[in-house]
Amino acid sequence: MYIEAHLADHVTLLDLSEAAGFSPMHFAGQFRTATGMRPHDYVLRRKVEEAQVLLLTSNTSIVDIAMSFGFLSQAHFTTVFKRFVGSSPLRWQRVRRRQIQSAVFRLRKLKRERFPEMTSDSSLLNSSPVHPEMPQESKNQQRGV
Repeated sequence: MYIEAHLADHVTLLDLSEAAGFSPMHFAGQFRTATGMRPHDYVLRRKVEEAQVLLLTSNTSIVDIAMSFGFLSQAHFTTVFKRFVGSSPLRWQRVRRRQIQSAVFRLRKLKRERFPEMTSDSSLLNSSPVHPEMPQESKNQQRGV
């Protein structure tokens, strides 16, 4: 819990051990036994995992993402990201976004082939959801009509 709540901060072994109520050395040993990772590596991995979510779901710049997770520079963030993911944040983002676009394209194609009656403007992938009990006037407003 402490780690998740402080992903934007510079979290030290002392911070973690105090939050858990142990000495730093005892905490580090117990943490490594429980997770198989050093506390510092675990914190960095969690920061990278959360940064991956932002890389895919937002248009936030890489430098802003780096700063939002407490990295002092984009270069340091990129080094840590490569260590855990195997590629730079920009390369990873481009590859993943292409994969998502390709999957969406394949799903739309499959839908057109299997359900041709659903390819009109009211298709599930191309329209916004409308609450079935909403009055027709509200439905039209939601669609911008």
